Amino acid sequence: MPYRIASRFWELWTQPEVEQVWERYLITADECPRITEEILAEAQMTRGPRHVRQEYLCSFEADEAALFNPEYLERSLTLMDTETEPLWFPERNAS
Repeated sequence: MPYRIASRFWELWTQPEVEQVWERYLITADECPRITEEILAEAQMTRGPRHVRQEYLCSFEADEAALFNPEYLERSLTLMDTETEPLWFPERNAS
């Protein structure tokens, strides 16, 4: 599953309403006859698997230079039940 990063394009791509404006097509390297196995193998060797996923397999990837992994942040937000567990703010809850 692609990372949910703060990318405007990712946000637009995943919203159902965008179909009112865009026609979405998802075409990976497997479906493009001019991209051969040799091209993918060379990209894998010279650029790495992340590059191949992002550039040839239409995968939204997290920024490698990011301080936090977006997947971990997303998971922590979905695990937190903010309706029953209020957020704790040290400056507000100090005794």
